[in-house]
Amino acid sequence: MAASIAGRWMVVRDDGESLAIVDESGSVTFVGETMDAEVQLVAAKVADAGAEGRHFELVQMPDKEHLCDVLLKDEDGGKNEVLLLKGEDGYEETWRRTAALDGTPKIVSRGASSIRRRWTRESPHHDEPHDDEPHDGPTEVAKGSEPKQVAAGTGES
Repeated sequence: MAASIAGRWMVVRDDGESLAIVDESGSVTFVGETMDAEVQLVAAKVADAGAEGRHFELVQMPDKEHLCDVLLKDEDGGKNEVLLLKGEDGYEETWRRTAALDGTPKIVSRGASSIRRRWTRESPHHDEPHDDEPHDGPTEVAKGSEPKQVAAGTGES
């Protein structure tokens, strides 16, 4: 049963997003988070035979302590799978599959002008001295000394 939900899921919460990876056995890994105990998705026992394979439980191993109920739903005519997690205390999370059902990455549509570009341009003469700066020819600076004027062609002042 858990093999049907194996894959990568984007976890959407009120405080932000993260990534969860569900393996074939149902074991859940939260990327970037350390867990004290293993968390696993297991098939839930439901009375409605038509609902089998759609209801799961998130449990903490090894004693299978119930953390929340999980419902697998299809959105957009079956194109997107979503896991809805609901805790007994009213806590809710939404997990969205990051890949298509065949394992290929989802195509993310973007607006034509969703990213604005900011162009900057330097003057083509930004290295040349300005008219208000004095400039009498090449200068030479030795370490620890003041600049001195160099006579043209001689290399000496």
